[in-house]
Amino acid sequence: MSEIFKAFAVTFSPVTVDSSSQITVSLTSDIAQTVTLSGVDSPYTLSATELVYVTASSTIDFTVDFTPTTAATYLDTINLSGSIFGSATLLISGEGTLVEIDLSENT
Repeated sequence: MSEIFKAFAVTFSPVTVDSSSQITVSLTSDIAQTVTLSGVDSPYTLSATELVYVTASSTIDFTVDFTPTTAATYLDTINLSGSIFGSATLLISGEGTLVEIDLSENT
């Protein structure tokens, strides 16, 4: 099978609960087609759900936002489906963390 999409995984650095982080993903399609992005749930959001490749071997950027609501590890998958052919998955991972407070004794 020809490599239609060139993207693999998105890994966020730890993000404080109720804060946001954003990563830009560059996705290349070897053919002109429309690519549908689906399968993402909270705390992740996508800037686009459809990418239209007018020419072959072109690259389009989209962003993945991560806004954790609890301190936990979050895993998800973006499903990529081409209108002509080709499909792939893009793994997403991120960790929600609590604010770290250091206390010291005054003497």
